[in-house]
Amino acid sequence: MRKKMIRILCVASAAMMLLASGCANSGNQNSIGKFGKVTNGIYLYKDMAVQDSYVEEFDTKKYDLNEYRGFLDEEIAEYNKSNAFHPGDEEVRGEHEPAYTAPITVVKCETGSGNINQQLLYATAEDFLKYNEEELEGRGGSTLQTGTLQKVDTKLLTASFVGPDGKDLDVQALCVSKNAAEYRYVICDFAALLYGDGALIGYTKNGSYSAENSCVTVKGGEKVIVIFK
Repeated sequence: MRKKMIRILCVASAAMMLLASGCANSGNQNSIGKFGKVTNGIYLYKDMAVQDSYVEEFDTKKYDLNEYRGFLDEEIAEYNKSNAFHPGDEEVRGEHEPAYTAPITVVKCETGSGNINQQLLYATAEDFLKYNEEELEGRGGSTLQTGTLQKVDTKLLTASFVGPDGKDLDVQALCVSKNAAEYRYVICDFAALLYGDGALIGYTKNGSYSAENSCVTVKGGEKVIVIFK
């Protein structure tokens, strides 16, 4: 949907703005402070809502932000009207998480330095996939799945994980621990930068971890799993 709106406004597509490190560097040790500086960022909140970041060239001398925002609001309103709302758990919601009362909420839509920075909050990973189905075709995959280790997906039990220190991580031990419900995971197979609330506990070895920026890069075409607590 998003790319269809941009074609309507004749905005030329920019190349992915991934830094050499694979993640943005804002100088802030909190991962939410590092999220949103480059395109294709995905942030997992404690209540399983996900937020994406989209950065692309936008010449404000040629194109009108208000017109674009009008298309965006109209499209999201249509989606929200046609899809059920599944709110996250209020008790675990973090202080910095944006409030939401619909499947998709606009968190940011602004311009600066010749770019547009758009961030949308999705009540569920399923909402993200449904809304971005067309756009994901060019990113090498179609999977975004979230959950907790208390109700673990079998994919987590067969994959090889490492912790931030590069040492092997025993995920099965985490799954049977008394704190299993506190561990959240995200599975992604399209090009993206994965961030999340809390500490990054581990990730599958096919992901690329940046300690400086608290995120894991997914190249696309192969499922990467990241665990947060």
